[in-house]
Formats: sequence, structure tokens, C-alpha cells
Amino acid sequence: MKNYRCPVVIQAFRTKPEAGAAPPKKSKKGKKGKGRIKRVRDAVYAENVWRHDEVTTADIKMFAWDFSGHFQLGDHSNKEIPVGTYRPSGKFGGPVADSDDAWPEARLTPRSWRGKDWDEMTREEKSTWRAIMAVAKRECSGSLDVVNFWDNCHGSGGHYHWTILTIWMRRAR
Repeated sequence: MKNYRCPVVIQAFRTKPEAGAAPPKKSKKGKKGKGRIKRVRDAVYAENVWRHDEVTTADIKMFAWDFSGHFQLGDHSNKEIPVGTYRPSGKFGGPVADSDDAWPEARLTPRSWRGKDWDEMTREEKSTWRAIMAVAKRECSGSLDVVNFWDNCHGSGGHYHWTILTIWMRRAR
């Protein structure tokens, strides 16, 4: 028997608020403020996670380690790579990678979009850029590596969060 092992390992950790972190302030109406408490790893929840529904708790954070040496990971070499969390949503639910998990290299910028800095763009390009970013900030926090699989779709990604396939589309076949 050969002892093969997948070179990419996903591990799930319980998280807890960072020591000394203050909770978000409440507004006059009693709602929580927009600030988020930074969370840090606490304890291993699950090792060698493979299935989308293996971890179904929102306070669990997934990390990946790539031992293949195949990818140029820059600052992430030999370190854990934040992958995301689980987000429940009614009868659906699944993995989500949000802006906290995004790499700086994946930020949508004028240079990554048009190959130009803002000052080099024409008036028309700037106008188009503003429209693209208005959607991208809402859909993916302006980062191309923010994806989700928590709703009735098999996944969505990109700066408009294009849908791969919805549950209802599959049933209609």
C-alpha cells in the first residue's frame, strides 16, 4: 500500500475574541455598531477537512497549508492560509471567504483592471471604474479572491459574484 497524502491540508479552528478587544459599541437604538471584534485561533475543531458540510458552525475558521511547493505563495509560504468560515443561511449554508481572508495581491485596482494607474486613465475609464467598484465593494469587498458557497448556488465569485449554478436550475433539468 502506498502512503499518498494530499499536499493541501485544511484544518478548522475554534476562534475567540482577541485578548483586550472591546466589543462593538451599540447605537441609541440598541443595535450593534459596524465594528468587528478581531478573532484569533483557540483550539483545533477538525483536521483534514474535505466536505463543504463537515464544519457547520459559524465561529469556526478554516486554514489551509500547501505542502506541494507548486504555487508561488510569497508571504504565505510554509504558513497557514486563511480560507474562510461557515455561514448558515436558512436551509442552506456553506463556506465563505470574506474580505478578512483576501490577499492584497487580489485587490481589484485600476492597475489590475486596466493595467494603468488612476492618473493614467481616461475620463471614460474612470467612470466605468467607479461603476465596477460600486458593485465589487458590495459583492466581494473589492477583492477577487472573495467567494461564497453559502446560499442556493453552488458558488459565486469574481467582482460581480457570478453564480455558478443555483439549486433551482439543477432541479429544473
